[in-house]
Amino acid sequence: MRLGAAFAPVRKAGKLPGATIQVGYEKEYGTDYFEMQSDSIKAGQNVIVIDDLIATGGSARGAQQLIELMKGNVLEFIFLIELEFLKGKDVLSAPIYSMIKA
Repeated sequence: MRLGAAFAPVRKAGKLPGATIQVGYEKEYGTDYFEMQSDSIKAGQNVIVIDDLIATGGSARGAQQLIELMKGNVLEFIFLIELEFLKGKDVLSAPIYSMIKA
């Protein structure tokens, strides 16, 4: 609330109610799909993506694509764990912060 940001979940396809937008994203073993409610981000809104783990960066990139489709601005990514050897941060266009690097 202090950042003036709202909560907007990104989920695997079919998990969210109401109208959604969808993108496919590459995982280390194939393609999957993410959805976001189509009215969850306003054009020009700043967004911080928070996730538990970054490996190849595929799911974080999928979230970024959804936000960009809705004309939002990804300010940064925050992860609990980063698997550095997989170089997932290289596919993202905003700074990343991680608490644990392995």
